[in-house]
Amino acid sequence: MTSYRKMKVGQLDDDKGRSLVWVLAQMRAMVETQHLERIEGKLNELQATTESRGMITNGPGSANQPARLPH
Repeated sequence: MTSYRKMKVGQLDDDKGRSLVWVLAQMRAMVETQHLERIEGKLNELQATTESRGMITNGPGSANQPARLPH
């Protein structure tokens, strides 16, 4: 039975349930941050590769800067 269901039927204290939910939210945020950092690293590698091959044009949005994603 899930923690939510246990709280709903009174088998799990609300404070303990909230603590479990908070921990899960923190873990989710950590995993998302790690995933975004990996994507950012791959984008930077791709940009470096294309720049070294002379494939980058100076079109709109191309300021020849590393990719930056919000954290």
